[in-house]
Amino acid sequence: MITSQQELTRDLIFYSVCVSDFEKLDFKNDALAGVRANYFNSNHRLQADDTDISLDDVSYKLSYKMSKNQPLSWKVTKNLRPYQSVKRETGGIYCVRYYTENATVYKKQFFDSSHLWIRTEYFDKSIEGERLCTVSPKKIDGVIAIEKILFSNNRMVAGVTLFPSDKNPENNSAALVYSNNGMIWYDSAFAPASLNKVNVNYKTKHAKLMLDADKFLPDYKPENPIDLSLLEYLDDTFTEPKPQVTAYDRIEKILEEAHKTNKNLFGQVIEHSGVEVADEETDVLAQTDESVEEKVTENHDDEVIEQAEKFEKSDETESKDDNNLQNTVVEEGDVITAEEERKSDAVVSTTSGNYEYFGAVDENGLRTGRGRTVSPSGITAYDGEYAQGKRDGFGVFYYKNGDINYVGDWKENQRSGAGVGYRTSDGTMHIGKWENNSPTNYGARFNKDGTFIDVADYANGVKNGKCISLDENGNFYISIWENGKKISEHIIEW
Repeated sequence: MITSQQELTRDLIFYSVCVSDFEKLDFKNDALAGVRANYFNSNHRLQADDTDISLDDVSYKLSYKMSKNQPLSWKVTKNLRPYQSVKRETGGIYCVRYYTENATVYKKQFFDSSHLWIRTEYFDKSIEGERLCTVSPKKIDGVIAIEKILFSNNRMVAGVTLFPSDKNPENNSAALVYSNNGMIWYDSAFAPASLNKVNVNYKTKHAKLMLDADKFLPDYKPENPIDLSLLEYLDDTFTEPKPQVTAYDRIEKILEEAHKTNKNLFGQVIEHSGVEVADEETDVLAQTDESVEEKVTENHDDEVIEQAEKFEKSDETESKDDNNLQNTVVEEGDVITAEEERKSDAVVSTTSGNYEYFGAVDENGLRTGRGRTVSPSGITAYDGEYAQGKRDGFGVFYYKNGDINYVGDWKENQRSGAGVGYRTSDGTMHIGKWENNSPTNYGARFNKDGTFIDVADYANGVKNGKCISLDENGNFYISIWENGKKISEHIIEW
């Protein structure tokens, strides 16, 4: 026979859970619970929006996307400061985080790849990372109960099993659940009589188990005591093991909060970031005058935004492949010829006109040594060192309007070594190490007035590793990036 509690929790889907010790048993301001309810009630139809909402008469910006077989994308902000965000875990699991005004996480809700609730964790609002309680579903005799575990100094100290009821007679239930079966109250007082031998309240110390004596020595009688003469005492040498802390744990502690802000130095919302690499001159005729486009992908609270940045065309657009030119013997009709009447040492012919070269050449007519290449309009395209017809050594590269594009080291036509890249669209500059035309290792970005923007680790031209930035109030933002995507961020208020 199915009991009322079994019927109440049959096929139960948790939309949200509130625990009375840490929050009001009320879901009217729980926007996530409403979105989850719509998703499951609509047979997993896509739920997405970007809108303003009011919670407790306070305005917030909400952006979300919930779809089948995809982790939730969820971000709630107030004046560009985080209120709720998502961090993706392994195995399709994701965590929704809730922040105080001081950007401290006080609550985490974990869900699996099917958006089913796994557990909720509560934290001390004044001590970052200090866990106070964990609640999670637990099936007992066909009833979906909730296991509530309490912590002190991040160690489990006590626990209780909560059972469901469709009524709250004394208005003092330990938890309230919003589900596909309606509102369900949970408390240890609702434990069924058939489970009266179950110790629903338990305490632990150093992981010590509470055992029921009646389950052991069933034939024990006082007149037949146990012989303890052969037992030996153990030395009291037990020491509390120290928790192992890995490097990842230390980083995670510092960068606990996922994506706390998406402001730039001036408080403006950043839709995309990443370093703009100045365009390399086009070596193939078919690519002449084509602009280079780079797609930069950035994660805000695990929300994927793709922005295509079109870089401004570089000044020099040579049409011959320099790899072929370096082995070419100069004869009449070749691309590079001596033009004494033009008073230049060589001419580079392209579809957009002839580029004049002034400088040293080798016996084959290839640019080698110090030289300067000038565009058909008379503006310098490159001034620096060459080797076998390619930019190699220190040199300055220019945009078509004459603005500086890049100053630094080159290797076989590639930006390689120490250098400074300039972006004319916003005047920012990137200072650091370059490899294969892209920033690599640590580099710093500055605004056009010299104001510091950030310093970050790069790989293949995108942020990959740690990044430190500074806002207009002097607050530091420490973030971790993977392949151009921000995965976590921590704010240090100054």
